[in-house]
Amino acid sequence: MYNRSKIVARITIVCLFTAVLALPVVFYPQIQRCSFAAQTVFYDIQPDEQVYPFVKYLAEKNLLVGYPDGSFHPGDPISRAEMATLLVRAGELPGQRPATPTFKDVEQQHWAYDMIEAAVEAGLVKGEPDGLFRPEDPVTRAETAALLLRLTRVPLPAVTLPGAIQDVNSSHWAWRQVAAALDAGLLIMSTNNYFGPDIPATRTEVTRGLAFMLNISPERAEVPMSITLARITGEVMLREPGREFSEITADTTCGKGATIKTGPGGRAELRFTDGSSLRLEENTELIIKKTLGQSTILRDGSQGAVVDCLEADLTKGKIFGMLAATYYYSHYSPFTAPLPTNSPPAQQGGDAESSPWWRKIFEERSRVIINMPWCTAEIKGSLWMNEVRTGQQVTNVVDGLVYLNAAGHTVAIPAGQTSSVSSPATPPALPVRMPADEQTVWLKAEQWVYEQANAIENIYPVITPPVPITEQVLPVTSSAVSEVVQSVNFLNPPNQVADEIIQAFNRAISDVINAQPGSSNTHGKRGGGGDASDNPEDTAPPIITGVDLENNATGVPSGKKVTVTFSENVQAGSAYSDIIIKDATGNIVPVDKSINGQTLVLAPVNDLSCSAPVSGVITVTFDMALRDAANVPIQLIESGTVRTVYGQIRDNQLTAPYSDLNYSTVYTVTIPPGSVESRDYLTSNDEISWIFTTRAAP
Repeated sequence: MYNRSKIVARITIVCLFTAVLALPVVFYPQIQRCSFAAQTVFYDIQPDEQVYPFVKYLAEKNLLVGYPDGSFHPGDPISRAEMATLLVRAGELPGQRPATPTFKDVEQQHWAYDMIEAAVEAGLVKGEPDGLFRPEDPVTRAETAALLLRLTRVPLPAVTLPGAIQDVNSSHWAWRQVAAALDAGLLIMSTNNYFGPDIPATRTEVTRGLAFMLNISPERAEVPMSITLARITGEVMLREPGREFSEITADTTCGKGATIKTGPGGRAELRFTDGSSLRLEENTELIIKKTLGQSTILRDGSQGAVVDCLEADLTKGKIFGMLAATYYYSHYSPFTAPLPTNSPPAQQGGDAESSPWWRKIFEERSRVIINMPWCTAEIKGSLWMNEVRTGQQVTNVVDGLVYLNAAGHTVAIPAGQTSSVSSPATPPALPVRMPADEQTVWLKAEQWVYEQANAIENIYPVITPPVPITEQVLPVTSSAVSEVVQSVNFLNPPNQVADEIIQAFNRAISDVINAQPGSSNTHGKRGGGGDASDNPEDTAPPIITGVDLENNATGVPSGKKVTVTFSENVQAGSAYSDIIIKDATGNIVPVDKSINGQTLVLAPVNDLSCSAPVSGVITVTFDMALRDAANVPIQLIESGTVRTVYGQIRDNQLTAPYSDLNYSTVYTVTIPPGSVESRDYLTSNDEISWIFTTRAAP
């Protein structure tokens, strides 16, 4: 296998029955049929409330109605007749008016007769065994879960009912629907550890659940993606399919098949409704090949789309890219962690082919593909650059991860690094730290980075991965979901999104920042107002604010990194090369040294000594997930004698048992190159070796 990057390791040595409900549903107040469908704001739902975007979204789709006085009554229950009407309208189904009513208690003169009959015809609701529908009865939370999931024709996948739920188990008629609704984020817990299946659902609950369902269900999730081409400076030309090039002077909508060219001094941006952006530099040509979006609701309650599949050909020039989806979905996604061990095998690890349909929306994947003449960049990251220059095609990454494919080989480019391809038959170069000239190019795009970071935070969608129920901190008692929603901080975006992007930007170009006179304290404050040079106290030298390991620490793993945190961003000084680490015997231990912002890291690389047992288990912990494997050879070398033991790999650990070593003996452990392989990054290890000493004889 082509060895793409060194994998770092940390080494330690260690000795029923299912009932079918007939629940018609509408969002029409029971006491009034007077519709306020055009009304987008109700006086008892304020724009700063977390449920507001969902209410506004459904009201603008003419699905929600209020009361004649302009109120919404968010905490009121929803009736079966109201729910039936709501489902029929959400499914855009025609009303039905049979001559003979299906239910004895819903006659033709009933305000929801047509909608209830349509819901029955579509199989959305059914009546009770006694032939009644009970249109004014409230819909429960369990019934709401079942009804919302009927809006898709995709069979309900098998999901595990969280063990933390104390009032729903496998004997409950709706346990599968409850499990799916919680896992998909359609509903949240009622109180800590309790779902409340028989509690009447409120108008707020149903609003939020329906809004989610209308954006994540397989039939509705994929939507066309609107792209705005904006001229920034100079000459910008656009050619739509079947047309000639025309010069762009004002914002213009473009799509699949469009070709954009910038001339000398020209610069343009492709802007997307989720805050994502591509910035085209001068003398650049870009052809849009694919444009697909993921349906969402933006923070203001309007319909939007998250970039889901964008493919473009970069034939010449340079582009910067910022992808919003990575920020939107990374903060809350529970799918990055392993599923419970009692989950069905098909769900373990979140396999893309077997994951429930709602999970696939939020899964990490390459949402942007940039094809260059000699290579292809698959963007899993958030902030990157591609450039096609004479004799070289370059991709570098400020935040996230990009796979660069060329000549049958792939490298994974992490944040702060760069790779390139020098000819059509050449594989990508191994990623290295972004050089000063590339960092300088990014520095010139600083204003664009700040503007897009703020745009992402301001637009932030409310359709995001659900918070696991174990992390939902809910009131002990609550009768209104509006109270519950307000108590769970998972609908509002993390306010630090823009800060995270800017911090990643500062880290990636820290070399050129630190090279600027007086800039060690200034750049980290850009965008936040003020300049460090305005404060005379900023001329004081940095001081140490934290150290790990602490002085005289005991029981320290032999490969433990030492970190020193300073009061401000630092860089290598004149005595940087003199920094050393000594072991307990006073010997100098070779280390890799690095500075990242305010942190100095000292990482031991070999000659690690400890008093190891003569029989035990070698455990090597890597910094990334690995492909599971068995019979992995590990060599133990002592005075020229080689002994091989065999281990197995699970997740990010390699473990190998050994026995009967000699006392007070120095051994060299070697893991041959290519022994372990990354599960995600298509990388394998370089040779890993270290030295340890066994304990003295008893």
